[in-house]
Amino acid sequence: PQGEPPVATVLVPVREQRSVTVTWCLPVEDPDEWWRAKPDSTVVSLLSSRAQGGLTQLLKAKGLASSVDGSIDEFTRSFVVLTAYIGLTPQGLQRWPEVVSALFSYLALLREEGVPPHVYAEERRMRELAFAFAEPAPPSSFVQSASGNLFLFPPREWLRGPLLAGEGAEPLVRSILEGLTPQAAVVKLTARELAPLATRVEPVYSASYGEMPIGREV
Repeated sequence: PQGEPPVATVLVPVREQRSVTVTWCLPVEDPDEWWRAKPDSTVVSLLSSRAQGGLTQLLKAKGLASSVDGSIDEFTRSFVVLTAYIGLTPQGLQRWPEVVSALFSYLALLREEGVPPHVYAEERRMRELAFAFAEPAPPSSFVQSASGNLFLFPPREWLRGPLLAGEGAEPLVRSILEGLTPQAAVVKLTARELAPLATRVEPVYSASYGEMPIGREV
């Protein structure tokens, strides 16, 4: 809530795991344009990139992370939920504010410098190849996976619409990046080492959780 100090949610997993996730809920103003251009896919690719100069390369070089991935957790005609998932090393868990700060700095750089044109072309081309050379799915599996997208596309796009990306993603990507700010983010830390901070219990699944203040360094 506005006016309250920012906090990160702390979760204690059953199995060995160390991670920090940063999640945003973004509005979708023109859903038909989003489905056609798929700007969210471009942003996810940028977050997940293993290329030189990317976030993954930086955090691995510092010994703070084992993986960096982006994902779309939910997509509707009015909003999209986007998450950056960072697998932490033991050192990365101790220095998690530095890890999250690097993520926000990377997003700020993309906002200021812009996304290179070749990134959009590569995203469209990779989707074209994936569609052209996709292995045929069993009919029952295909119907089950496709049925969830029928309300998103006109009938003529039911087969290719979920896979192919069209032109025009640039302004939509800029709009997404403008929304990926620290102020709008939900931060979650997961590690068994954080058990002393997990002083609350979720009533349904009896999962331990707690909160940790987020300092200005993030």
